[in-house]
Amino acid sequence: MRIGVVVHGPEAVYSGFAQRVLDVLEDHGEVEARLGGTMARCALFDVGEHRVKTLNEMPSESATALSECDVVVLASQSKTHQSAFAFGRMVSENSSCDVLVQVEPEMC
Repeated sequence: MRIGVVVHGPEAVYSGFAQRVLDVLEDHGEVEARLGGTMARCALFDVGEHRVKTLNEMPSESATALSECDVVVLASQSKTHQSAFAFGRMVSENSSCDVLVQVEPEMC
């Protein structure tokens, strides 16, 4: 199974959540991860996470770039449930993914 992961936000990186998502998914298939947005770029560098491609893409562009995968996972750490749902909806509406799954630490 090919699994795409869009990592969004420095909080998801600094907390270790994004790394845990990647670790778990790597046990279930071939994972390709991309940064969605720019704020987490320094965080990825700070923690030494090299599995995530850091391109200048908006989250929906990263999701679209991964749309050939069997599933695309959006890993972020929103401050509230409302902002999480709003963010996930925005990415979903602006990407061409058939299967987009959002994961947040408070939702897992």
